[in-house]
Amino acid sequence: MGNSSAVVDKISELARECRDRNVRVGLLLTDETAKTNEMAGYVSVEDVFLLGSRHDASVIASNLFAGLRYLDMEDTDVIIADGSIGIAGIGAAVLNRLKKAADELIEVN
Repeated sequence: MGNSSAVVDKISELARECRDRNVRVGLLLTDETAKTNEMAGYVSVEDVFLLGSRHDASVIASNLFAGLRYLDMEDTDVIIADGSIGIAGIGAAVLNRLKKAADELIEVN
């Protein structure tokens, strides 16, 4: 969670670290995060699941479990989820579900 620029930077850093350690990483990304140049080259397309626009939490909520299942079936070792969505209403529920599913929570300021 955090501002979108800082989130992109942190996701990029974590993805690089995973690849450097030969850890297969999957990303659950908002459309906006996926389109940034910082994300290019860190993971292959099959290891990314697009959740939808960070401005439409209902779409993200609809896609969340499909994304988790998809990345699980791809045998990823680590899943990094983009938390740069709104924290009100459905967005809060999505973030709560991600927190409950996470082994580790990294908050970005």
